[in-house]
Amino acid sequence: MPALFDRYLATDEEGSKGSDSAIILAHRKVDVTMLNAAVRAERQARGELGEAVAFGGALELAVGDRVVFTRNDKQVGVLNGQFGEVVGIEKDTVRVQRDDGSVVQFSAKEYTDLQHGYASTIHKSQGTTVDRAMV
Repeated sequence: MPALFDRYLATDEEGSKGSDSAIILAHRKVDVTMLNAAVRAERQARGELGEAVAFGGALELAVGDRVVFTRNDKQVGVLNGQFGEVVGIEKDTVRVQRDDGSVVQFSAKEYTDLQHGYASTIHKSQGTTVDRAMV
């Protein structure tokens, strides 16, 4: 799997991070959980993430983390399955720039339905557009 992580974390020719338009796909949720943890650990080791903050129990978030929303919420303005990047964490407020470019902001106490989004199940990724998908 190290080659998979290297490809996911690779920088493209223009110098932008490949993970901005890439996803790792797996069939089982248990595999997705393991892959997300491994990619995130590598990004932390490389210094690509901000300081980690506990979010919604066992989940840790940091500025730079890739996330996926797992519940629709009209008030927040998110849909189940939308991906984005954490761009700010202040006290209990989280800001995420969704892949469509818009930024949503919400209370970490009121909306806790997030997961890391480096990897996803094939089912949840349906409709997602990326430059590179690794299975």
